[in-house]
Amino acid sequence: METVEKTMSVLMSNHVRVDSDSRVTKPKRPMDVPPAFIEAVFTRLQDQYKEPGTELNYETPFQLLIAAILSTQSTEREVNALMPSFLAKYPSMEAIANAPRGQLEYALKMIGFYRQKAKYIQETSRILIEKYHGGLPDNLTELTQLPGVARKIASLYLAEIHGIAEGIVVDTQVHRVANRLGLSAGKSATKVEQDLMKIVPERMWIELPQQFIAHGRKVCHIQRPACRHCPLNDLCPSATS
Repeated sequence: METVEKTMSVLMSNHVRVDSDSRVTKPKRPMDVPPAFIEAVFTRLQDQYKEPGTELNYETPFQLLIAAILSTQSTEREVNALMPSFLAKYPSMEAIANAPRGQLEYALKMIGFYRQKAKYIQETSRILIEKYHGGLPDNLTELTQLPGVARKIASLYLAEIHGIAEGIVVDTQVHRVANRLGLSAGKSATKVEQDLMKIVPERMWIELPQQFIAHGRKVCHIQRPACRHCPLNDLCPSATS
């Protein structure tokens, strides 16, 4: 594998913190990733993004779960803009469960797929009341059995509320950053997660995808990534400058 060497002047101009005697190799293909590479990526992004976390606003675990369901095919900004007025009308699990479906749909109309999402959050609320007596499951298996709760949502919920890592959250940002770093060539979120779980230490399963999400939004854009200002510039196989 090619040894990564760039002059310290270039590294300093890009604000990249690297010891002068460091030697980290770029992966040539997924799974051909040395532990030192993962550690370097994690450490630099940890320095860059102190408290990545979810950008969804919530006050209770149930609010986070509902917001996460609503965020599918929508942005966090759209959901955050919607939630205050929605919660004013439907402040509880019981209120959502008992509301006329048409009214729920109308309250969600500003986001995409609002009819399907109204169905999901109402059915999920009813199951939580009937089966869990108003509580929420704390494991991936039971969470993903709730309507509208895909594996990504369940993993996000468990990480944010319980600090539990049963999987790795893979959204479009994580998918893109992982592909560009050579950590996976997967074309689906499922394949990317499988690849990452094989090479990323479990202690990083919560924070690393949060870092990737923040990095994808701020630096590693889908078009015209800001490679010159990227703290991973000298490590990334896809860096353009």
